[in-house]
Amino acid sequence: MSTAIVQSVLAAQNNPPSQYNLTVGTAGGDETCRFEVNPPGYGYQSSVFSAYYAFNILIELDTSVSCPSRYQFDYWESSVSSINGTHRPYVDFNISGNSWIVAHFKERKGKLTVYVDEPDPGSGTVFVVIGEECGHTFWKFDGACIPTGLTSSLGTFGFWPNGQASTTSSSGCKTWIPCPGRVQDDSEHSYDSWQTYEITYDQLVAGLQYTKNLLENTPSYEVETFNCTDAAIGAAAAAGVGLPDAHGTYINYGVSFSGNCPGILGPRLTNHNY
Repeated sequence: MSTAIVQSVLAAQNNPPSQYNLTVGTAGGDETCRFEVNPPGYGYQSSVFSAYYAFNILIELDTSVSCPSRYQFDYWESSVSSINGTHRPYVDFNISGNSWIVAHFKERKGKLTVYVDEPDPGSGTVFVVIGEECGHTFWKFDGACIPTGLTSSLGTFGFWPNGQASTTSSSGCKTWIPCPGRVQDDSEHSYDSWQTYEITYDQLVAGLQYTKNLLENTPSYEVETFNCTDAAIGAAAAAGVGLPDAHGTYINYGVSFSGNCPGILGPRLTNHNY
């Protein structure tokens, strides 16, 4: 932590000295920030607040200047028991004798939610012949203080074919063919199943970087080897999350499929709309 997180230190009452020095140091690594005040002529001693006369200071953390950062303010700890556990980024701290105060920070967390639109909700069906319904899998990353270059990767995204992904013979048999892929905003897409995972700040950044790479260097869409479910599995893996097994097979009515699919993944997630 640096002095940049201190927005203001104001002497409040009891005839405080007009000038004093504020020292910001660490106490236990990046997760803490120790404040020490040296009021000239007031008997300062190393590592503690010390004064012949009691007075107050207001320490206010400027939470905006530490962003982007993996840390956020958590609580205060001090020798003044009345403020222990105060969960706000400012404190009116009464200095009377030897005293100290430490601001504790915690690592920011992010969230990954995986959504599945199942072809036949709850059945574990890979493919529904009528309507040729195979479902869709998509994902969303949530978090704060995101590096500037990754903010466009926040939101709900899914991977789609941007062209014809199959051909049908005169006998009605399908053959899967690679086609250009596209990543699109799926925030309005309906879903039957979903699961949310809490992830670390670093995992969030890694997942957003995966999404950015997919947006900027979109691969081909291949029904059996890299489809919407494969893309979502990749997003989760980049964020350190292993999704349930999604592999399924289907051979019927001229359709043959073997690969990851929404119909298998959906029922294995924790939340359902059916």
